[in-house]
Amino acid sequence: MVMRVILLISIFLGLALTAEVVPETVVATPPPVVLPAATPPAPGQVAVPETTSYATVTIENPAARVVISTQRASIDRFELKASHPIKLPRHLHRNDDESIGSTVQGDPAGNKIKPALAVLSAFSVESSSEATRLAKNQHHWLSNDSETALAWGIRGNETAPWTIATRNPDAATLTWSNGRGLSYAVTYRLHATLAQLAVLVAVTNTGTTPVALKPAVTLINGIHQDYAPNEAAYMVAFTHRGGDQDGTIETTSVPATDKGWATVANPDPKVDFVGVKSRFFAVWWRPGQVAIAPVAPGSPAAPAPVLPVAAGPEAAPPANGPLGGPSAPDSTAAWRADVCGFTTQQHQDHQGRLNVSFGAIQVPPGRTLDANWTVSASGMSNADLKSLSPAEQRIELTDAMHKFFIFPTRLLTMVLGWIVMVVPNYAVAVILLTLLVKAALFRLTWKQHASMIKMQKLAPELKYIQEQYKTDKAKLAQKQMELWKKNGVNPLGGCLPLLIQMPIFIALYQTFQYNADMRGASFLWVSDLTLPDQVWGMPLAFLHGWVLSLNPLPLIYIAVTIWMGLTTPIPVTAAGGDPMQEQMAKSMRWMPVLFGLIFYNMPAGLVLYFTVNAVISTIEVKFIRRRLAA
Repeated sequence: MVMRVILLISIFLGLALTAEVVPETVVATPPPVVLPAATPPAPGQVAVPETTSYATVTIENPAARVVISTQRASIDRFELKASHPIKLPRHLHRNDDESIGSTVQGDPAGNKIKPALAVLSAFSVESSSEATRLAKNQHHWLSNDSETALAWGIRGNETAPWTIATRNPDAATLTWSNGRGLSYAVTYRLHATLAQLAVLVAVTNTGTTPVALKPAVTLINGIHQDYAPNEAAYMVAFTHRGGDQDGTIETTSVPATDKGWATVANPDPKVDFVGVKSRFFAVWWRPGQVAIAPVAPGSPAAPAPVLPVAAGPEAAPPANGPLGGPSAPDSTAAWRADVCGFTTQQHQDHQGRLNVSFGAIQVPPGRTLDANWTVSASGMSNADLKSLSPAEQRIELTDAMHKFFIFPTRLLTMVLGWIVMVVPNYAVAVILLTLLVKAALFRLTWKQHASMIKMQKLAPELKYIQEQYKTDKAKLAQKQMELWKKNGVNPLGGCLPLLIQMPIFIALYQTFQYNADMRGASFLWVSDLTLPDQVWGMPLAFLHGWVLSLNPLPLIYIAVTIWMGLTTPIPVTAAGGDPMQEQMAKSMRWMPVLFGLIFYNMPAGLVLYFTVNAVISTIEVKFIRRRLAA
């Protein structure tokens, strides 16, 4: 956070000094208590024989498509129909599941349909002793048993495909038995209109003795990033507490590797949901209940097991669970959410993994452990956010700087949206937005340069006063103030406009960093305004995916601002005054090179704005100075 603030301030000051200004004389929340549970396992890391093959079943609604695998009833893909993969430059294109969506199909009329984007898809993790011959990193993976914790009663080497028991357009149930007295059923059902998946996991003890289970599930095994090397810094885990009205969002950094886990949330009645967010997409888990189902009518009565203290929402459970079936008892198992990072094997990309583990539960003979919850996914575009609840809309604000400047950011985003309604091209809208911002600030810029010219005219008198009272600092300050007051000069006249413009520049930075509606917008050679405008590149494998590239926009920015500096004369106050100031004025002409390097791998939309701003500023400064001189 501190580094980002310093970067923004340095960019702003550099732009102000090189594009318009001529030098002149003058808390983190403490982590909650962790449940006494075993370290979360690394789900999905199962040695799958080469001969094992798994089938899939697809369910969908108007908003989403979910592909479920018979590999432990896990989620293979979770696609958002309203979002689509972006077109990466040729040297960045990845011909795998990380960058493409469903196969492009045609409608009955023969028109091509854009593929849906898989916000959750399969990733390959780094090879290790715990993940040898890994087939896939699936999502919603029921954890294996270990020596320290009995999860679902499933062993790591039990890789037989599950059976697709029932399937409907929007729901499916998969079943399996471990042959040791436990049978399983996992049911998925999509919401009628939202990208929300209700899940019911049922484990029935068909044996004659009680079984102790400590369930755990890996819900997210990597989330979509358009181009991970540029977006890894945006990935966070988040927790929402307090409901729609008074809710707050808290974030947790995703650790660098899977060697360390960070706790996202402990049992808390006020926790609404937890999840993982990349730059433009989020997936989150909303807790339901994990408890022993009631005895079926006609079955022999059995004593109720002792369950852990309730940790779900304070409100009573609904009459029906998320799948519309009978609700579980009021007792709910305590749970804990943890996040770790991992590196994809193919591209060495940083990814996040979210695990949820529950407290121990005894399952008596003939009884069933029911666990239900929901898994939701969404993009961060305006249309996506409108379909979410007020609490879920706060997922957009996982960055503190973005949250602090959200009002001016939304104002600028709204103006961009209005322009796009008239001119349906985001790059043209950015250029027009630049013109509007310059027009709004023109009066301030005029006053700024007027003050600077007045200061230049007073330079000889000011220099005389400095020589006369160089041994009396108090008298020197008094005489300087008298001179400025007599000639109507405000010594801060050149700086005050900069302070007023600073929040605008930071809001612009946030707008172009987080405007999901701009995702996929192209312009001339720019393939996507949310990514750097690379026209040529050579990936450097030894630098973990970094690319040696040619980016025209930053180079144009450097050229324009250097030309403007060379064609702007050094002020009289610097040329005929302090040699240090004269040297500083000359050196500032070459500052654009530094800022061009800072801009080099920033989103093309942001660099386009500053490049157009530099061109307009060059014309504006010459016009203002000519008019003031006249």
